[in-house]
Amino acid sequence: MTLARREYTHDAPPGTDFLDADGKAHSVHYPMPSDSIHDPLVWKPAYKAATYWLGAWWVFWACLPVGALSFIYPALIRDYNMTPVDISRVMGWNGLVLALVGFILLPYASAYGRRPMILLSNLVTIAGLIWITQTHTHRSFLWARNVYSIGAGAIEFLGLCLAGDLFFTQDAGFWHAIGFASLVLSSNVGAPILGAFEQRNHGWRNFFWFLAGILIFTQVVFAVFFPETLWHRTNASSRGEFVSSDPSGTTAQSEPETVSHDDEKDDKSPYSPATTDISTVNGLSTAQAAIIANVGKGYPSTAQRYSVFPPRNKQYSVVQNMLDMLVLSSFGSIILFTIWWSAFCGFLISTGFVASAIWAAPPYNFGPVAVGCTNIPPTIGIFLGFFVAGPVVDRDVAQQAKRNNGVREAEMRLRSAIAGGVVAVVGLVIYGIGLERQWHWSAILIPGIGLNQFASAFSVVAISSYATDVYKQYALEIGFITTLFKNSWVFGLGYFMNDLYVRVGPLKMTVLISIPLYAAIVLTVLFLWIGKATRRFSAKFAIMQRD
Repeated sequence: MTLARREYTHDAPPGTDFLDADGKAHSVHYPMPSDSIHDPLVWKPAYKAATYWLGAWWVFWACLPVGALSFIYPALIRDYNMTPVDISRVMGWNGLVLALVGFILLPYASAYGRRPMILLSNLVTIAGLIWITQTHTHRSFLWARNVYSIGAGAIEFLGLCLAGDLFFTQDAGFWHAIGFASLVLSSNVGAPILGAFEQRNHGWRNFFWFLAGILIFTQVVFAVFFPETLWHRTNASSRGEFVSSDPSGTTAQSEPETVSHDDEKDDKSPYSPATTDISTVNGLSTAQAAIIANVGKGYPSTAQRYSVFPPRNKQYSVVQNMLDMLVLSSFGSIILFTIWWSAFCGFLISTGFVASAIWAAPPYNFGPVAVGCTNIPPTIGIFLGFFVAGPVVDRDVAQQAKRNNGVREAEMRLRSAIAGGVVAVVGLVIYGIGLERQWHWSAILIPGIGLNQFASAFSVVAISSYATDVYKQYALEIGFITTLFKNSWVFGLGYFMNDLYVRVGPLKMTVLISIPLYAAIVLTVLFLWIGKATRRFSAKFAIMQRD
């Protein structure tokens, strides 16, 4: 199999896709699937959806404890003799471990696959949760939480990874929304659940036993029903190039696309690729049209379904992967996504650090459950933002592409992000002023942080799609880079949030911790003009020139 090679050009850098005249990708798919019936891109919709929802299920349960500690400060102070600053630092360290463990999980997932990574991660998560229930000192509690964080390290990039493995660019917006929603929804609802365990005298430790039980059940389900989604793609397939057949077995214009998957010889593709370049009505060869017709008819192979210790991908190099991430972290669209993700999650998590100080004190005097329930308005806002953004942004981009004669530019997603960012700032102002003047809780939480999180989530979906549109073959690396920087920011916030709140008050605190949001909006406006230039610049790097 050979590729009809098409290099990136000045007018077609990474992220510029050529669609049909109506702005939709009927005959062109990004990335272009291979001719194998086991390629996850051509699986039946039911296989794709079930696989993605299983991943979202794991993310939800594994992520529940991440931010929950902020809302049981009194219990932790009682049981471990910790101060609020100590608790915030524990959470900061946990966030940093979540990010750094990517240096282990990312190479493992790329060399061996997503399935063994998730099975191993879940076992470590279960061990960490059980250890937490047995701790009796501040230090042991910190290390148990860190072990849990090592296991849960995949929660932030698994959704991006599965969306890139399973779905075409034109369909990815909705699935990005699902992935982010499960992550952030879990981060928020864990607090009231944990608070309920404590307030109703069940003990906060039983919350972790409860989660361990669910994840043990999940381990069994994954072993049977979660297939491997890793498929080694090329830069050429990510440009939408077609796989054609060369009967001589020689290379036409480039090296063959390398795909090594067990069991493929046992299940043949339902078509026979043409050996001549016969054009169809869509301007495609017969073999190319057959590949497109194959979409939605595939299924996982036996090895993809049940393999636990697959053979290592010999083409993968850990050193090369780390160098690739260093290069990717200098690309404009990835930097932009990193700032947006840090702004969105950083504000949400850091306000959790001071939640008990705000809501358990006069004039509100909330108990543990009520403090945890202050997460409900922002959670609803996030949920609505994610699910509104997916179809709205995809539809807006399709309309812009249609007006652009079927040429889709990655920057077409940016105006949606800018609009969401402006609304998010309005929500911040309401939240900060409301806390400063001690408004009624509903006025602070609903039009304040609720509106902010709705708009921020909307923007994050648009920006994440922007980054993965440009570098489709590097979704896993992008997820890791953004997680590393976001959690480093949160780690720093954990060291001074409580002191900052006491020293300057809620309004100035809100303004200061939202600096990444202001920077993200300004840079996004700038990228409307320079975004394509940064993509042209990135195309010159060796990482984008490989086949």
